[in-house]
Amino acid sequence: MATTPNQGRTMRADAVRTRRALLAAASDVFAELGTDASVAQVAARAGIGKGTVFGHFPTKETLLAAIVTDEVDDLVTAIGQLPGDLDPDGAVLAFMKVQVDRYAANRAFIELLRAARASAQPEIQAQVDRLVEAGKPLVKRAHDSGTLRADLTAHDVVLLACGVYCAAEPLLDHDRDASDRYLHVVFDGMRTSPH
Repeated sequence: MATTPNQGRTMRADAVRTRRALLAAASDVFAELGTDASVAQVAARAGIGKGTVFGHFPTKETLLAAIVTDEVDDLVTAIGQLPGDLDPDGAVLAFMKVQVDRYAANRAFIELLRAARASAQPEIQAQVDRLVEAGKPLVKRAHDSGTLRADLTAHDVVLLACGVYCAAEPLLDHDRDASDRYLHVVFDGMRTSPH
């Protein structure tokens, strides 16, 4: 039986919805159980068969890379939407806060970056590099203004944001302000003179 154009569009829309549901389920499972969680556990959480998972993501590694890619897409978009009138320091601080807030919202993302075998994957490293590139203009502005320590790179700033989240993570369920406190402490140490 021939497929009508509308049926083709519906199938594509269904595939997109299934992929999104899979990534959301995988993020939840990996956040709760770590990256050793199985594809079967992801499939069960998503309410679909394991074969459907492999239809979208041929290996567990491609699933992990897809989670990281989607999260970096969101981060880069959010960074691009930062107000243009922020002063150089404010822009770097906002860059870091966007990251810390996203890590708290998707705990699987940081778990994937911390897992040694995941961070060694070229696909995942490429996504980290994209995040660093998004921060370079902000870090350069702060360097040019003389307010950010000259020895700090955009890569350093990304790692420091990860460190803030990791330090605050055990407290976030009962102290939602912990990450903001830690972020300001770290940021004060990144500046050439305290404000």
